Formats: sequence, C-alpha cells, structure tokens
Amino acid sequence: MPSIDRPLNSELLHFRFEDELARLKDPESATDRRTGRTLVKGDRLRVVLVTLGAGGRIAEHESAGRITIQPISGTIRFEAGDEVRNVATGELLSVDGGVRHAVESSGGAAFLLTIARP
Repeated sequence: MPSIDRPLNSELLHFRFEDELARLKDPESATDRRTGRTLVKGDRLRVVLVTLGAGGRIAEHESAGRITIQPISGTIRFEAGDEVRNVATGELLSVDGGVRHAVESSGGAAFLLTIARP
C-alpha cells in the first residue's frame, strides 16, 4: 500500500483541484480507465477526487451512506435502477445510501465524490 504524503484528517485542509488532478495517474493508461485520490478521510466523511478516462466506467455498486457527486470537468452518466442522469460541471447529484448505481463517462471526466458514512 502506498504511503500517504499529506494529512487526510485535520482541523483545516485546503486543496486546489488543478494540483490534485496533476498528481493522479492518467486514467487512459489505467487498466480500468479510472483513478482516484482520497483528499479527506474522517470517521464519518470521505472525499475522493475521481477521474474517468474516455469510456471509463465504475461498475454497479452501492455505498452504505449518502453520497454526492460533483463533476469538476466533463460529464458523467449516472445510472441508478431505471433512472439515468447526465451530470455536468457545475451540477451536484445526491444519492441515498443503499442505492445501487454505476457511473461512466464517454468523453472523460473528473468529479468529487463525497461519502457520508452512517
């Protein structure tokens, strides 16, 4: 497991998305066309910066707690049961815990995933 080069849980944390994206591996070269970098990891809150390369997909899964997804570049396609939402930069999607969902991006995207643990 790689060592963490910065605190994940502190009284005050500050991030520049441009810098954090530069630290991520190119999602096009990743075997599953996605990369992620945990920015915040507390007892009940986790914030992860996720990139999907063109055609990248996160298979159906669920989170125990509520999540939010906020694209910072590109557009993602979010599937939950029969519902499909295209979520673009400047938008926010919130989903209850326990809802099975999948995420993909045809053109590539970066988004902030926030997980509130129950």
